[in-house]
Amino acid sequence: MTRIKRDFGKIFSKLAAISLAICVIFYLVILNKSITAKTMMTLFTSSATVTLFLWLLWDKLLWKIRFIKRLDPVPNFSGRWEGYYQRFGSESDHKQHLYVLEIRQTYSSIQCSTYQDNGSKSAGVIAELCTLSNEDEGLIFYWQGISTDAEKDEDLPKEYRGVTVLTYSPPTIDGKAKFEGTYFTNRKTNGKVDVDFFSKNLQGRFNAAAVSETPVAK
Repeated sequence: MTRIKRDFGKIFSKLAAISLAICVIFYLVILNKSITAKTMMTLFTSSATVTLFLWLLWDKLLWKIRFIKRLDPVPNFSGRWEGYYQRFGSESDHKQHLYVLEIRQTYSSIQCSTYQDNGSKSAGVIAELCTLSNEDEGLIFYWQGISTDAEKDEDLPKEYRGVTVLTYSPPTIDGKAKFEGTYFTNRKTNGKVDVDFFSKNLQGRFNAAAVSETPVAK
């Protein structure tokens, strides 16, 4: 497994070059300014401002556009994914439960949140895009969760931690994009996750009405 690195230096240098070109055209061609020390200072100050603006635009939006993202083809997993998880271990019921994964992604960062049908939820502390051993793209995240099972069993900690590793499968003619993978926790439980892409819109909650449309095997 290898981490998918963003080429920040390459992108920033290209945005800086574009910004400088824009400012040169604006000041020296459109405004017809003469080349003086003051003009050069204004030129570089304006170029820095435009570079910052373009970087913010790139980080939030431009990197997702298909013909532009060739500059640095980072996979885009943003959105709401719905399906199920299945727990294993001596304290688990080994049944499939409804599960929601929401991914909020920019070029420079990625955040994961999960919601389960029993009311448990978790937030990713660290998340990384990765290439797995079979060269498939994927996602790994270390998370902290709050469990409702602790209310039924006092021996279980209310807060717990785990790691989830997911493999991405792109959409096909007959189906949606999906994530499949496994997880383990510090409560000595582990399991598998299987979710399909549902929507670009994040809801920040379980929303049983939406998830119930996803068939769950017993």
